[in-house]
Amino acid sequence: MVLTALGVAVPTAGIINVGIGLLFIVIGNWLGKVRSNFIMGVRTPWTLSSELSWNKTHRLAGKLFVGVGLAQILVGVFFSTHPAAAKVMITGIILLVLVPVTYSWWVWKNDPDRQS
Repeated sequence: MVLTALGVAVPTAGIINVGIGLLFIVIGNWLGKVRSNFIMGVRTPWTLSSELSWNKTHRLAGKLFVGVGLAQILVGVFFSTHPAAAKVMITGIILLVLVPVTYSWWVWKNDPDRQS
């Protein structure tokens, strides 16, 4: 706000995109190491009833979060004012929801030690 008041052009959209990308990277690095719990993480019925499903799903989700975070940073740096920047974020969030949930079911279905 101070820089804007002083007449300096601040690329707000780019800063926000980079910040969100960094947040996704931090979450992704943490998500791959989280242990099974009922409070945080990808908590589907399948991940909560299968340790294998929990571990594999969270490793995949962590990598996806880092990838989407890197894409968001690149968009923020190079294309922050382009209309495609919002599309990249929305597409990334949809992938972050659908892929881990589907993958958790698939791993659970193939787990011989799963709880029904």
